[in-house]
Amino acid sequence: MRGSWYRWNKKDTTEDRLNLDMHRFSELVDLTSTRLGSWIWTRSNHFGESKSTIGYTVLPGRGVKLKYTANEKDYEYLVRISATQPNYGGVRYWWICPNTNCNRRVRILYLHNGYFLCRHCQNLTYKSSQAGDDLTDCIMGKMYAIRRKLEANGGIFDPLPDKPKGMQNRTYFRLLAQYRKLSELQNMALSVHLHKSIRLDSLGDDFYEMLPKVADNLHKDWKEYKKDKKGEQVLREFGGQAARLYGDDHEIEQEPPPRYTLGEIASLAGVPYAFAQEAQREGLIREDAGRTKRRKRYRERLKSWLGKLHKVRAAGMTWEEIRAWSQRRWQPGHEHEQFLPSSIPGS
Repeated sequence: MRGSWYRWNKKDTTEDRLNLDMHRFSELVDLTSTRLGSWIWTRSNHFGESKSTIGYTVLPGRGVKLKYTANEKDYEYLVRISATQPNYGGVRYWWICPNTNCNRRVRILYLHNGYFLCRHCQNLTYKSSQAGDDLTDCIMGKMYAIRRKLEANGGIFDPLPDKPKGMQNRTYFRLLAQYRKLSELQNMALSVHLHKSIRLDSLGDDFYEMLPKVADNLHKDWKEYKKDKKGEQVLREFGGQAARLYGDDHEIEQEPPPRYTLGEIASLAGVPYAFAQEAQREGLIREDAGRTKRRKRYRERLKSWLGKLHKVRAAGMTWEEIRAWSQRRWQPGHEHEQFLPSSIPGS
């Protein structure tokens, strides 16, 4: 059973502590050269904004020396760092917990009792693990995460901005759809939490008999949302609705276009695989520009182009002649060569 009572001996949470995230720290600070700097936190609450600052010194090969004042006491100590090499390349840095009895390799250190230590040494937990039946804080945290990605200011009820520069349309629409879904879940969570705390006779007994079922459906929907990490299901469900809600006239692509290997494209075009390889080496067909250097993929529309190349090559044209035709066929005065070269019978 899920308990709804309040525990007075709950652990402190990570969200309430200042932290040093190595992922962000290594992005903004060069860890390969000696340098001095300061790290600033800006936190907003009902009383305004507050700022906290610490100084740091990067010592390559040794770590990062922290220097700050907490609880009217000065602190200065070295935090060692570790580096690993992911399979996809690059370097990933980690903190080594300063506690000599711990020495864990962690991404984030939290300030508690004067020192930056790992979550285990500080006996901290996550706020989501203490949520119980009340999901309002968890859902709100996801909504603020989306607002940060969209560079949006204000609270969760404030409007979202236009697509940030450099963000793909599909990513933007997916975030809008996720935000729309989270808004519905948040309304359900607030309703369940409110009516569990305050009973209104005007709503009747039937409403409160149905309330546990609504709470179970809320938890079920919340689990489904968390499983859909890439947001594909939410995009199919709320994509068009989110676009209309935020006044965007773009069409939302429900499914990404399929990508095929070179052999699959050759089969679809009805040409030998060796010919497809030759056309690829000649630079007349190119793979889809992806973000990784893994196995090459090609768009389906290349099958018709590959079929044309095979036809003109079978008619006796050299690769140099084919390349010249492919470059001039869209130029003014060569409209008659858009489909086949003028030297090919029937063009």
